[in-house]
Amino acid sequence: MAGQYHSHLWLRKLSSPVALLAVLSVCQLKAVASENQEQVVERTFSTTLKYRCIVTLPDEYKAGGQRQWPMILFLHGGGSPAPERLKRTIRTLTDLPAIVVAPICPPSPGGPRYTNWNWKMLGEVVREISSTHRVDATKRAVIGFSMGGSGAWELPSHEPKLFSKSVVIAGVCHPWSLRHYPKIPVWAFVGADDYMRKEQQETITSARRFGVDVVETVWEGANHGGIFSRAMSHKRMLNWLVTDQDLRKENAEADDAPDGDARQGNEIELRQRFGEQQFAPKGGFLLTAGRPLPSLVWDRVELVANVVEDPTIQARWFNESFQEVAAADQPGRYYAYAEAPVPSGPPLRRAMTCVCVDGEMDLAKLARKRIGSNRRGAEVDAEQIKAMMLRWKSTEAGAVELAAILNADQPDRVVRQGQWQMENATRHVRLKRKLMGLETKPIVKATVRPVQGKPAVELREAPREQAGITEAQVREIESKLDEWYASSQEPMAVVIARNGVIVVAKMQLHRAMRGLRRDRTDAAAIIGDNGSDAGKPRR
Repeated sequence: MAGQYHSHLWLRKLSSPVALLAVLSVCQLKAVASENQEQVVERTFSTTLKYRCIVTLPDEYKAGGQRQWPMILFLHGGGSPAPERLKRTIRTLTDLPAIVVAPICPPSPGGPRYTNWNWKMLGEVVREISSTHRVDATKRAVIGFSMGGSGAWELPSHEPKLFSKSVVIAGVCHPWSLRHYPKIPVWAFVGADDYMRKEQQETITSARRFGVDVVETVWEGANHGGIFSRAMSHKRMLNWLVTDQDLRKENAEADDAPDGDARQGNEIELRQRFGEQQFAPKGGFLLTAGRPLPSLVWDRVELVANVVEDPTIQARWFNESFQEVAAADQPGRYYAYAEAPVPSGPPLRRAMTCVCVDGEMDLAKLARKRIGSNRRGAEVDAEQIKAMMLRWKSTEAGAVELAAILNADQPDRVVRQGQWQMENATRHVRLKRKLMGLETKPIVKATVRPVQGKPAVELREAPREQAGITEAQVREIESKLDEWYASSQEPMAVVIARNGVIVVAKMQLHRAMRGLRRDRTDAAAIIGDNGSDAGKPRR
């Protein structure tokens, strides 16, 4: 049983390297004199941040010696939990023969109750604990849930040399963040009834396309909170965190797993959620003019073959004018319309976009120019160029981006990834309507109906009590909006009301638009002065 040793690590702004050395010396002396002393480590960043960390050591560690121990960095979910609560949360980790580090994400001053993890600060936490404790640098793992699960995806991308493995529980991140993910194994846990399951599995699919080795475990009947409790009591996962066992072998040999453990490739689960299986053009979304159009293949054909007699995907190809073609004879967009077999029922129908380029085009030069324009003169290294080219080839979003860049009519303006994807989705709808013989018919048939009952109430400023919503709920909504903006970088203006009372009014703008005022009045003005009751905001 691990001992109840706890120390606290604080990170703040540092004024000079000399001060850092002085503080480190005092901290090390205090740690020897008393196990419960707080450690104060100061750092220089653009903003002042403090990370309070619980550090738990196994009993054998306190016996001394030269043995080095694995380190487990645990990243909690949304909120800023009290230390005692966090200690209870990580109790299954503290039973392991490892040094467990659990930082507490601090509240955001004057804003939402919590913010996302700061990757640079977390890297400093890991390096500092590693320097003051007997840590085996080859056996450092990160595990996180929800907001922390996103951290378990993001942190290794920002600190590729710190960790040897990662465990993600109900975590999502933007696909572009995975382009620099190191060659380490990832064990991802997903709840079948999690309201964010789709986003989590899209993240896993994107990670695999970037070459990340991911093993996915799905639990039937587990929601967002339920998947956390199950994963944190998963004996094989806990054992894997502190051993050198191969992740895929660990899952393949799980015949004696306890009741409740998910099985990879579970046939019932696969049949029930077959529509979530992904497929893509063989060889990627980047085509070369004059070459045959590729076939479409499943991402996990070995699983699909378990429930489908013939996994072959039938595909038809169309050019930008939606004319059916047999080959990509010139540069531009090409659309694949696929009908994929399913275990039962009608086929799975999807449209996807590829981009065809001239065989002589220097994509590396284009990527360098593109990255350089976004970074405003900052140095561009070969890894960044390689990652952008990989994105263009391995993801549909990347192909859509490249097509927009190559479009001669594309104006020189702020990058708007979201708009490109929306335009691409619109083209998919037009293609499907053409194939269904609906291209000449209106998308929506307008029907004039008299207003029933009372007209919608006028939105107003009023005490929150009149809206029937708590301050904690408002903070949770605002935090989610911040997360959405951080992942998309798209301008947004959002007003959420309940019982006619404005409870959230938020605006996020591009740098070029920062001259506009950003207050509740502006957000309401952009969306409209009047509107219907939005009801209780969805979490």
